[in-house]
Amino acid sequence: MADDPQRFMKQPPRKKAVVKRVVLSEEQRRAYEDLVKQKDERDREYGRHLDGENKPR
Repeated sequence: MADDPQRFMKQPPRKKAVVKRVVLSEEQRRAYEDLVKQKDERDREYGRHLDGENKPR
């Protein structure tokens, strides 16, 4: 197999992705937190009744 000199050369660093920030009101933030908590509770309830090898992570 022929050694390609480009194969093991150091690659240039990747550019950082632009981060989008969202500002929510207190009411919207609380509603989102409640939604996340409800989803977490549902996932735990669902996993509680499964076999040990079928449980979600």
